[in-house]
Amino acid sequence: MINLYDHKIFIEDYKMEMVPLSVALQAVAEATNNSTKTAGPSNLNIEKYVDELESVMNELQNSVKNLNLDD
Repeated sequence: MINLYDHKIFIEDYKMEMVPLSVALQAVAEATNNSTKTAGPSNLNIEKYVDELESVMNELQNSVKNLNLDD
């Protein structure tokens, strides 16, 4: 399983730690596969969660862009 802490990087422009999207998507996919292996068949749809993750990330990016860090 991917340890996201091993892949985090500090982005100076945003003053926050981030994980590359490809690493985050792989971690979600692995976590979903592991949970379905231990819990049996499941109706989890990884695309639904990826779409939701992308939507939230876009909202976060827009919010950060709208911050006025010079004040």
